[in-house]
Amino acid sequence: MRRTACHECGILAHLPLLDYDYEHYCPRCGALIYRSGESFALVFTMALTSLLFFFPALLYPSFSLVIANRAVSSSLWEMIVFLFEKDHFFLGGAIIFFVLVIPLTILSSMVSVILFKARKLPSPLIKHALAPYRVFKLWHMEEVFLFSLLVASVKLYDLGDFTPEAGLLFIAGYAICFFTATMWFNTKDIWYVPEP
Repeated sequence: MRRTACHECGILAHLPLLDYDYEHYCPRCGALIYRSGESFALVFTMALTSLLFFFPALLYPSFSLVIANRAVSSSLWEMIVFLFEKDHFFLGGAIIFFVLVIPLTILSSMVSVILFKARKLPSPLIKHALAPYRVFKLWHMEEVFLFSLLVASVKLYDLGDFTPEAGLLFIAGYAICFFTATMWFNTKDIWYVPEP
């Protein structure tokens, strides 16, 4: 048996050592104590797929818009550069931090931890690789960014001849894979679930 404290009421609950396929609830307050994540192979695949979508999402044009016989086509990177050129440093910096730096740090941390775990490297190394994930896991905003792009696309559609391009699909793929990987990744599984 392994003892784990409930996050809600603080009672020490006993969990079976080998029974990690089920959810475990607190015997006192009923709060969820443990829920297993997906296999590390699936998480690794989704994280790697998200990384592969990331660079085309950044560089390919997201849309083209024709208003009054003037055509505009822009990628995510061009939008960020445009914000800095127009002296919108705070907004451009926020987009770089929340949409580029934090997700890349989280994905790199997840991939590193899974690779270290697969190679059976020492726990302190895994702990250091996991630190960026723990710091930034609540700060990523890909799904918010994706929804804001979808809302902007609907608004732009009313203004002129709006055509979604490949970059928008790459952004959607990146955001969906990133969100799925972070939802499936359970840090408790790193320490408690034995690998077959």
